[in-house]
Amino acid sequence: MTSASESLPWSPEAEQAVLGCLLLDNSLVYRLADADITAEAFYNAAHGRIWSVITTLIGACKAADVITVADALGDEVATCGGQAYLHDLAMSVVSTNSVRGYAAIVVDKAQRRALIRAGDEVQAMTREQESPAVVLDRAQSVLMALKRQDIQVGLNVAGDEHHVLALSQEMPRGDLIDRITANLGRVPLNILAQGIAPDDRDNWGRVVEAREAAIRLPLQIDDQPALSLMTIRAKAQMTKARHGLDVLILDYLQLCAASDRKLSRHHQIEEISRGLKTLAKELDICVMVLSQINRDVAKADREPTLADLKESGAIEEDADVVLLLHPRGEPTGGAQVIACIVAKNRQGEKRRIALRFEGVYQRWAECTVDVSPQAPMRARGSFETGL
Repeated sequence: MTSASESLPWSPEAEQAVLGCLLLDNSLVYRLADADITAEAFYNAAHGRIWSVITTLIGACKAADVITVADALGDEVATCGGQAYLHDLAMSVVSTNSVRGYAAIVVDKAQRRALIRAGDEVQAMTREQESPAVVLDRAQSVLMALKRQDIQVGLNVAGDEHHVLALSQEMPRGDLIDRITANLGRVPLNILAQGIAPDDRDNWGRVVEAREAAIRLPLQIDDQPALSLMTIRAKAQMTKARHGLDVLILDYLQLCAASDRKLSRHHQIEEISRGLKTLAKELDICVMVLSQINRDVAKADREPTLADLKESGAIEEDADVVLLLHPRGEPTGGAQVIACIVAKNRQGEKRRIALRFEGVYQRWAECTVDVSPQAPMRARGSFETGL
């Protein structure tokens, strides 16, 4: 009799081939940047663990071969088949040119297993006492979960003909395009979200001009979620090779996936932060990383400090410049005063910059408001713009 787990779809040959290809040629990992393959995509837990070690080594600019992977596995090497199994993986590869095909099989089987498990979950829901409407809503949430899910800086840099890659792990590409359109065309964001009336020629004209301007910008947008350091490196490498790359924007650090889930979250963030620092030097690019700060800052109604960077002190240590944003006035007419605190500047002075944010158009500009620590919070009213 075959158990339910044993009948789940998977391909041992494809999983072995992917790992074998990478052991033979580490550079092949960059051909898998858009393949959506993760450690969890491997049905065999040992294969998933081997994948994690290989990609962690490559992400740290270290060689990943039979000997180094076995050493990195440490005490786990026996449960992963031993060094002999790693050697067999490398020797069993038919063609490294087919690595994307092997990866596609692994991902396909993983998606099918996820669908089966989701189906089982939905089936279990129907046996509960909830109303059909409630069950349907919960079932839709389960199935939708299977789908994939600070832009003005990028626009300004791209507008100066520098090549930008924006990795948006939280906001879908479509939402970002709406914000770019609002920014470039001065079209209210709420109108874009609700839909422009057919007879609104003024806004339609602005949208067309903004979209055409955006297309001409050397700006690439990628909204793949849960990026690992290895995937970020691969995307940056490919973008630089194909289009050129000067600035990489990552939104945001805490959404990144760890290559080794056994590490504490503190050490996971530390690994990613250090890896991004290395990537900036390796590709000679500027890496701009958005990060969360501790929620206690908002609750205490105080300015953020370097100590409030969430989950790891490595962020402060690795960064050349740290900018902390602190709202200093209530929104009025769609605009708000923001204090930009240059809390760390390795090559320059630490200072404070007053910014004006127009949420309706998703636009930022400098302004002349006093945002010194002793200045009172800005009340409702107007203020002058510096740009």
